[in-house]
Amino acid sequence: LRRALLVPARRPNQVNLVLSGFPRTPDQVQMLQMAGASAGVPAVPKVIHLVLGRDEAERRLAIRRVCASCGEAMYPMPAKDQQQAKAAAASLPGGAEASAAAGAASANLHTHLVEHASECDHPRPVRAAADTPDLVARRLDAFDQFSLPLLESMRARGAEVVEVPVLESAEETWRSVELAVGLEPLDGPEGAAAAAGAAA
Repeated sequence: LRRALLVPARRPNQVNLVLSGFPRTPDQVQMLQMAGASAGVPAVPKVIHLVLGRDEAERRLAIRRVCASCGEAMYPMPAKDQQQAKAAAASLPGGAEASAAAGAASANLHTHLVEHASECDHPRPVRAAADTPDLVARRLDAFDQFSLPLLESMRARGAEVVEVPVLESAEETWRSVELAVGLEPLDGPEGAAAAAGAAA
């Protein structure tokens, strides 16, 4: 944090640093403030709170997979794409089973969240250990217990808290974030990667 905050030292009023999923606890807020103070940067951040209901969060985590080959998040293909993928897999020698053994994306019916940003040639979706129903419930409970009260605490410290609803797609959500905080639209792989982070 100190190194990142010191990069724009010649322009102290134009520090642009995005921290994803941080801070989440009071101790982390204190760390952020200490890092800002040591770099001579006022520690009054703008907070983007991505708002998503618990039921929808549980649903999304239940269908999310992680690619065992490249580590990227994967989600089920849209229904139309699934039908095409099933037909393509069935037409291969040995059918869908042979296609799956070869690691073809058409057989597992999951796709990388940011497809064109990935160079993964052998997608293998597996459920992340942290996405089991029991651990998901514990993670969401911890968010309610520690992170939600933190928003009010940061408001009291003078932080601007911007609430952005999580939409159906990562791209739509990221565009809403851009509008909410006054960012210029970011296109290309960088924008896609940012959209992936917004939904994850």
